[in-house]
Amino acid sequence: MHPIDGLEVPAEQLNPLWVRGGFPDSFLVASDRASQRWRQDFIRTYLERDIPLLGPRISSRNAAPLPLKHLYIISLCC
Repeated sequence: MHPIDGLEVPAEQLNPLWVRGGFPDSFLVASDRASQRWRQDFIRTYLERDIPLLGPRISSRNAAPLPLKHLYIISLCC
């Protein structure tokens, strides 16, 4: 599945595409709130399941928060 491109949506959908991102499951949901929830779940899954596959095992209870998650949270505030 490829991301939705700005050339694939009508001009009035460019702002929602910018806010929700190009993942179809995030862009096509009924509300901005549902889109945000989808993106948060995506990031959580990525950080908890996919990233650990790339390196040493660290207990999630003992691990410090990942900087990537902090950058994502900060980006939501702006």
